[in-house]
Amino acid sequence: MDVEERLEKLFEARSNGQFKVQVIIGSAMGGERDHVEAASSCGLE
Repeated sequence: MDVEERLEKLFEARSNGQFKVQVIIGSAMGGERDHVEAASSCGLE
């Protein structure tokens, strides 16, 4: 089990299933600039 899977299982267990974690690695969701722009326009979920 890698770090991402361990984090996912730990977070879900400690939240009693209230939160679902989806780990996305690399730049699959865009680069740093994309993240900053999304955060400043309330575009993050």
